Amino acid sequence: MVCYTVEATPTEEKSADQPQRLPLEQMVSFHRQVYECCCTLQELACTAENADKIKYIMGVL
Repeated sequence: MVCYTVEATPTEEKSADQPQRLPLEQMVSFHRQVYECCCTLQELACTAENADKIKYIMGVL
């Protein structure tokens, strides 16, 4: 789960210690990609090759 803060009104100046906020379109796109990846992973057959792929993905995360 990833959480984002969406500002109701943009601020004129952002301080250097504030993290950059992603535009809503990027957040939606990211979540869509995660969803599609999860759906693809669920459809994988239970094979040694696919298990290795999952281990690799988990290592990257």
